[in-house]
Amino acid sequence: MKTFPRLSLLALLLASLACTTLMGAPAITPLPGQPTRVAPTPPIPATVAPPTVEPSVWESYGQSEVEIMEGIQTTLDKFVRAIETSNEESFIATLDPDNLAFRRFVKTRYLTDGGGSFPDLVVEYLTPRELGLVQAHLRIADDWAMDWQFRLVEGRWVIAEPTREQLGEPEETTTDQFQFRTYAWADEVNPEIMELMVEARAAVLKVLGKVPTETFVVNIRPAYSVTPFEDPNSIAFFIAGTSTQPDRIEIFAPHSLAFGYYLEADGWQVELRRTLVHEFTHATHQRSFDDSGSLNDWMVEGLAEYVSGGSLEGACDAWQADRVIPIVDTESSVVKKRDLGHFDRLEADEVWTAYSLGNSVVAYIADEHGGVEAFWKLAAEVDKVSNLEKAIPQAFGITYKEFDTGWRKWLEQRCQ
Repeated sequence: MKTFPRLSLLALLLASLACTTLMGAPAITPLPGQPTRVAPTPPIPATVAPPTVEPSVWESYGQSEVEIMEGIQTTLDKFVRAIETSNEESFIATLDPDNLAFRRFVKTRYLTDGGGSFPDLVVEYLTPRELGLVQAHLRIADDWAMDWQFRLVEGRWVIAEPTREQLGEPEETTTDQFQFRTYAWADEVNPEIMELMVEARAAVLKVLGKVPTETFVVNIRPAYSVTPFEDPNSIAFFIAGTSTQPDRIEIFAPHSLAFGYYLEADGWQVELRRTLVHEFTHATHQRSFDDSGSLNDWMVEGLAEYVSGGSLEGACDAWQADRVIPIVDTESSVVKKRDLGHFDRLEADEVWTAYSLGNSVVAYIADEHGGVEAFWKLAAEVDKVSNLEKAIPQAFGITYKEFDTGWRKWLEQRCQ
């Protein structure tokens, strides 16, 4: 995926309902009546009940469970108010003072790049963790949840995560397709994440017909401190290898702050599975299809959304509001084009819609012009002439205007 300007968390939450999840991951809710074209339906996680913890466990923290919950809630209230008032001093006071890399990351994500209106965070239940940490399950904006870590510092609970030193050395598990690197800290979720990665590969193979045969390195990061100088923009992302480094996929464990939020009713599994399918589609596009058509952003991200089952709600919202972003901006100069071919030229709140619209263009091609094979036929022509308007007649025997009209009619039918 590409990196784009961030929205405030509240805006991102609202955008997620329409088209994508946090930091560009695939959509959550399929459009009613939209045909299923993608991977097998992900497993529905069982309802997770609050853990049963003996009172003696909480005594090791020096406070009762109720006192800990109240202390963490006080910190979260301060955290939210500090963002809303842009109070840096108050914000920093809610973070672990000894984990500087983590503190910098949280400040960048929620205060520097975020800021403004912010929904309340409510503690629902606690889970004791090693190293004196407590994991809090948080409810945010009614239907959403997050899982953050906290530790007690001088009588106050601060947002925290294990440091790189505390995590210890990574462990490796090798399968036919993947070399997983994990940390014992995340052992309660590592096996499930590995299985989701295997499922994602199978899902991409089912839709595209082939996937890379080489072994991918998959790093499961239980904390930001594993790679403290990277700026995570997704809960998982693909990084192409080099002559000396293999291809790899980076995944943030669901109980890390970088994982962000997920729909409470779905659980983190559904969120992560869609993202892994999305990212492995990028890997397959690059390695098994020669990155064909990558000059157009909608072809890259739209394909990944299509394969991962991305929703058309964002596209339909744009159609109903008469704000459909054009596939090609035929009116502006080359350097000023604002269209689905150039996501980086769009406004931040348009990018999430662009993912959904890109998905709709790929779905339209598959439905009306001959399946996924038609997409690759167009991509090959784009690579030859470096111009979508010239490539469409070569691929489909119609003009760009006819193609655009057909796509808009297709979109109208699915958005009524």
